[in-house]
Amino acid sequence: MKIYLGVPTYDGQIHYGVHRSIVSASVQPGNITSAFVQSSALTRGFNMLWCAALDGGFDYFVMLHADIEVRTKCWLDILLKQLGTADVISAVSPLKDASGLTSTGIERTTIHELDQPRSLTLKELADFPQTFEAEDAAEVLDLPIEYQYRLAVNTGCLVVRLAPEWTKQFVWTDGDAIIQHDNGRHVVFIPEDWQFSRTVNQYGAQVRATTAVEIAHHGTSVWSSWAKYGQERDEEYFRRGGV
Repeated sequence: MKIYLGVPTYDGQIHYGVHRSIVSASVQPGNITSAFVQSSALTRGFNMLWCAALDGGFDYFVMLHADIEVRTKCWLDILLKQLGTADVISAVSPLKDASGLTSTGIERTTIHELDQPRSLTLKELADFPQTFEAEDAAEVLDLPIEYQYRLAVNTGCLVVRLAPEWTKQFVWTDGDAIIQHDNGRHVVFIPEDWQFSRTVNQYGAQVRATTAVEIAHHGTSVWSSWAKYGQERDEEYFRRGGV
C-alpha cells in the first residue's frame, strides 16, 4: 500500500502541529511519502500534489492543510479503517471562529450550483454516528425524504482512494460568480472543498465524513473538532431561506 501525503501551503509556512501530525500518522510510516508545495493559488497547489500522487502510482491521496493538526495518534490508520470500501473520507474540521460551524455540510443533489450547503455544527454532530454518509446526516437532521442528498466535505484532512477511474479525470477548482439583483450585484463563492464534493458526487463516488480523529484548526486561536460550542444550527443558511 502506497500513500501520498500532500501538504499545500500558501506562503511556505506550516504550523508545527502539522509536522507532529505527519510523524504520528501511522504505525507503518514506511508506506507514506510526504510532500509539500507552496502556491498562492490554492487549487494550483492541490493539482500539483494530485498529479504527483497519480503519476507516482500511489494507492491513496492524503491532504493535510498547513493549519490543520490531527491530535489523534495513528490518525491515518484510523481514517483508512473508517474509509472501508468508500472512495473519500474527510475528518470534520471547525471553522476558525466561535460560531461552532464546521466546513462539513449537506445539500440536496438538485441544489443550484451557486447555492451553498448547510454547514453542520459541532453541537449537531454530537448526535451523529462517528462516521457518516449523506443518508445518515439527512436522517439525523430529519430532512425531507423526497430528496436525495450529498455531503459537502472539507479538504483539510482528506483521504481519497486513487483506484477509481474518475480520479484520473478530476481537476481541483473553485467556483466564483457575480449575480445581478434589483438592488445590486452579489458575489458568490463556492470553495474548492465543496466544489470537490459536488464533482466527485457526480462521478458516483462514495463519500464519508468522520469525527473519529480530533482536528485542531490553528488560527488566532485553536479550534477543536471535539469541543462543543457555538450555534445549534447553521443560522445563516436558514436566513437565506434554506430548509
